[in-house]
Order: sequence, then C-alpha cells, then structure tokens
Amino acid sequence: MPSSQVQLSISCAGLVNMDQGSLSDPFVVLKRKEPRGGAWVEVARTEIVANNLNPAWAKLITVDYMFEEVQYLRFEVYDAGTAVMAI
Repeated sequence: MPSSQVQLSISCAGLVNMDQGSLSDPFVVLKRKEPRGGAWVEVARTEIVANNLNPAWAKLITVDYMFEEVQYLRFEVYDAGTAVMAI
C-alpha cells in the first residue's frame, strides 16, 4: 500500500496547571493504534517545555501516512514535574 511521511507540529493552548508554586512543564507522547483493534503503541514524544501552559514544541514528529487506510493517533499531554515521567 502506498505511503508517505508527514511531519507533525504540535502546540497546545490553555492547559490546566498541574504544578503548585510554578507552571506545568508539559510534553506530549504520540501513540498510534495498531491495525485491526490492536494496542496503542508509542511513536514519539516531544521535548519538555518548562513553565508553560501554552506550549509550542520545537520538535517536529515524522510519521508514516498510508493512503486509503484509516489511521488513529492519540496525543497524550503530561506534566514532567509529576510521577508520569516513568511512562
């Protein structure tokens, strides 16, 4: 099946602050769902943007795009200042 590569630029606006005493340090984990009801698999993650509730990440994420095939992506936003860094 024909495919191409696509670059994604990611930003957020108005994130809820998860830190006390400072602003959140957000990053994004991009996941893709395996075909035919499969599991969500991590594709990439952004860098951490310190103290920012309206981040625009510098890192571009490149993903394969398959023409004429449904593809599901999930963007999970986390705060680096919490215990979720183990994900």
